[in-house]
Amino acid sequence: MSALLDGCADRESRGGAVVWRVTPESLRRALDQGITADGLRTDLGQVSRGDLPQPLRYLIDDLARRHGSVRARSVACCLRSDDQALLAEIAVDRRLKRLGLQVLAPTVLASDSGVDETVAALRGAGFLPMAEDRARVVALGRAPGRDAGAEPAAARRPRRARTPAPRAKTVDVAAFAAGLVHAGLPDHEPSASGNERSIAAHVPRLPSAQRRLLAHAIDHGSSVLIEYISSTGGRTERRIGEMLLAGNGLFAWCELRQDDRNFTLSRILSVRPVG
Repeated sequence: MSALLDGCADRESRGGAVVWRVTPESLRRALDQGITADGLRTDLGQVSRGDLPQPLRYLIDDLARRHGSVRARSVACCLRSDDQALLAEIAVDRRLKRLGLQVLAPTVLASDSGVDETVAALRGAGFLPMAEDRARVVALGRAPGRDAGAEPAAARRPRRARTPAPRAKTVDVAAFAAGLVHAGLPDHEPSASGNERSIAAHVPRLPSAQRRLLAHAIDHGSSVLIEYISSTGGRTERRIGEMLLAGNGLFAWCELRQDDRNFTLSRILSVRPVG
């Protein structure tokens, strides 16, 4: 009896008369050890002089119903992608078995290995992953978890000198944009560049003049102002330049952050020339 009560209750007194108190915490400890609600009621009933008190039965049943409804496990990093078929393929790839990949959701995999090892293994298997930080900003031109100073020269993205000279291009962009939105345009649309067509595919809501302005800035290495929805849902205005388009991602120098950033095309609300 003592062993049974010590396993599911807290001993409050010792001596001739020993008192145990059953609490939610003491019952949780019993359930953590693998004791079931039915087994606990049966064991307590065998040492009880009568039926178990109703509040005790209710407490056991309530805790057993909620016990384990939330599970915790250790992961070293996660893989996420909107392409569910791609993640399903990665999850069953035998070459990646050592990563211990498990499906947490259709768009999320958990890995038992760190970011560096996971990314290297995926690349070795022929996939094209990219590492990102907690703010979901892609780390450009540097290996995950390494100092920027330790990057190989070939992996670093060259930084252009911030001189007043490139700003002369922004005047041309403004004039170019004005020519698009004001009267006097030709009756036919000029042929769209590859970047413009890609922007139109990912952000069809942008007016054609703004799509053309953004594509022109990408093609000529000039700067524009964009209104953007951040990962937290807030609206922000950014001046960006030195852009590189890759699918739905726009890698650019952000004047606000003074660093390279990855902007998602579908989050761009508007594009304006730099005045």
